[in-house]
Amino acid sequence: MKPRFRIETEIEDAHINIDLHWNDAGLLTRVQLVEWREDEEIELMPEPPYGVASLARELKCFFRAGEPLLPFHWSLADTVSISEFARKVYEAVLQIPHGETRTYSWVAARVGKPAAARAVGQALKRNPFPICVPCHRVVADKSIGGFMGCTEPEDWELKFKNRLLDLERSYRNPCFSFVESTFSMTPFHA
Repeated sequence: MKPRFRIETEIEDAHINIDLHWNDAGLLTRVQLVEWREDEEIELMPEPPYGVASLARELKCFFRAGEPLLPFHWSLADTVSISEFARKVYEAVLQIPHGETRTYSWVAARVGKPAAARAVGQALKRNPFPICVPCHRVVADKSIGGFMGCTEPEDWELKFKNRLLDLERSYRNPCFSFVESTFSMTPFHA
């Protein structure tokens, strides 16, 4: 079994595991979101490498209070299987501020392919680093869009996307908690 580190979180009545996987060089290879299963056997893994351990600490803070993640460091990730187009899409998505959303069309325009909204969706569907590369911040023009290849509102993946968006919108910087966000958006709910 490949090395991984597990973070557990909940949405409504579902338990979600976030598994951080890395290779022999200590580079993050993927972030996998999976629904918890009672019958699953957990194999204890070695301590993750420094970069993965740091990301795990950030993700725990994110899920506890919605704290923004530090900028994603591509140097800590194995990116050999990511196409040039997908990398441009992920770079554009990383520019979306914490707590805000943009459309697939917006991302397509940002990568210089304004007619490629569907291709953007396909690249985001294959995002190996969800949450770190915040594909959950990309929505359709009139709906929440998809997440991890799922489009049905009752799927746990879309409930999880809504949870991520709610978590980010509810975050208040502890230094400036008295400042209200000037950005408002009607939340998507299935």
